[in-house]
Amino acid sequence: MHRADLLEGAAREIGTNAPGLEKMTDTLYLPVARWLSAECTRTARRPFVLGISGPQGGGKSTVAAALVHAARKSGQRAVRASSDDFYLVRDAQVGLAERHPDNPYLQQRGYPGTHDVPLGLEVLEELRAGRDLELPRYDKSAHGGQGDRAPRDRFERVLGRQDLVVLEGWTLGFSAQGRPGLEPTMQTVDRLLAPYAAWNDCVDAWLLLRAEHLHDIVEWRVESERNRAQRGDTTMGEAGARRYIERCLPAYRVYAPPLWEKSPSGRTLRVVLRANRQPRSIDG
Repeated sequence: MHRADLLEGAAREIGTNAPGLEKMTDTLYLPVARWLSAECTRTARRPFVLGISGPQGGGKSTVAAALVHAARKSGQRAVRASSDDFYLVRDAQVGLAERHPDNPYLQQRGYPGTHDVPLGLEVLEELRAGRDLELPRYDKSAHGGQGDRAPRDRFERVLGRQDLVVLEGWTLGFSAQGRPGLEPTMQTVDRLLAPYAAWNDCVDAWLLLRAEHLHDIVEWRVESERNRAQRGDTTMGEAGARRYIERCLPAYRVYAPPLWEKSPSGRTLRVVLRANRQPRSIDG
């Protein structure tokens, strides 16, 4: 059975906590699955690596999970990874913040520079080579919501060659701009972003999600924190989440427009999201 035909049932199975799931299935998940199915048929390369870049709280993790679940139901081998999985361990993050005390963007996880880039590249290369590996996971509830890499016994064991790898992250696909007009603190971020190009080079096709209005991202991220708290997770609290996400907005202003105009790969599906996360437009 066609992967797109399987997605509706798969999305309903894994998305019981996703607001407006039934509408999203028809308006977003199915169009994305059909596009992905067509892209996968264009190459015999396995695994096929899909990169999903989009705002925090915008639904990229749910889309990624739905695609992987549908692929598995159709008999394919698929795995999902997040750039969050490659955040620095807590001690390294604290050290980074201490080395840049005047840079507000490096005082918390999230920005370029707060990831273990070599670890992420190693994982992606192992996945592309079809080798067995342990996929790191990140625990956002650790240290009072500040986060830390999860213990090794919580890593995901991936065995053998996969047919589909879905990699998602809010800064995924961002490229260093090298513009002299950037403020000094953002220039530091820009220099730290350069090595991430190696991650982008591993991606075969891109799904780009963009908020119609930047302020929607703030509300989505706060809502996500509220939902995690309701599940009993330790969080940074709604006020902390709002401060956190507002500190991320400058990165969207600098890096999202160039990515939207020209992704690292020409094979790209662009989706503009309304405030309710419903697509306003889908353009392949």
